[in-house]
Amino acid sequence: MKKRSRNKRNRNRNQINYEASIRRRDSTFCMLFGSEKYKQNALSLYNALSREPCRDVSELTIYTLEDAVYMKRKNDVGYLVKDDMRLQLVEAQTTVNLNMPLRGLIYFAETYSSYISMEEKNIYGSRLVKLPTPQYVVLYDGDKETTAVQKLRLSDAFEDGSVKEEFEWTATVYNIRHKENEWLSARCRALEEYREFNERVRKYSMDLPLKTAVDRAVDECIEEGILADFLRKHRSEVRMSIISEFNQKVYEKDIREEGREEGRIEGREEGRTEGRLELCYELYRNRALSSGQAAEILGLPSSEAFLQACRDKGWIVDKENAD
Repeated sequence: MKKRSRNKRNRNRNQINYEASIRRRDSTFCMLFGSEKYKQNALSLYNALSREPCRDVSELTIYTLEDAVYMKRKNDVGYLVKDDMRLQLVEAQTTVNLNMPLRGLIYFAETYSSYISMEEKNIYGSRLVKLPTPQYVVLYDGDKETTAVQKLRLSDAFEDGSVKEEFEWTATVYNIRHKENEWLSARCRALEEYREFNERVRKYSMDLPLKTAVDRAVDECIEEGILADFLRKHRSEVRMSIISEFNQKVYEKDIREEGREEGRIEGREEGRTEGRLELCYELYRNRALSSGQAAEILGLPSSEAFLQACRDKGWIVDKENAD
């Protein structure tokens, strides 16, 4: 009984952390390569991966869909170069996923739809509508050993393998930790420094708590000039992005284990609600959630409703931390 209660508290904690994370800022990768503020990094990455380099940063348009497509987190960046009519999507991944071609197809369908709307193209007329040439790249940075380059094909997922030639969509996966791909980092300094930062976080987290490992990696990289300006300005966002990604993995693993438990529904709701409120309060006090975000997670009508629920418990509410 105690074990089940402990598991329930852990599930509640993981769920709150996950639900907070999906409302949080973009991933470190997306901040570094998918924002107008660091558009030069975007141009450098585009050129490293493209056969036809873009010389003028003003010709590059950054496309990034909202959270809907990729598990409610933005970990992808898209670049459109109008002069060359090329549309490039780059996604960072720490796990091997054979469904990337399908995810890429969905992304490009949404992006093409947006492009057609903005350019006021008529797809119902008789004239052929020209589209930017697609390029879909996945930058893998995980622990599992893989080949330097993998070409994943959507047709491998078709139930009827005899019709592969009828339709195809691919994802090219580069393992940026592989020695054979050092040319890629050499072409894009920001990508090399991003890889080095991740390596340090990975190394230190083997022996230290994750927050401590991230802080140590950030301090070292700033001191050594690795993403120094970016990390100085975005230390807290980077920390929360990495921790959120870790919490997402923990949550998903926990959900899979929970699915194997019998009788997991009965008698859980009251304790679950109590635990969710308590954990939302913890995140609120640590400024990881606003009162409005906490109210949304808990299904409360307003931020004031959340704050009042905390006061009813005798918990301290900071006026300056209220919405």
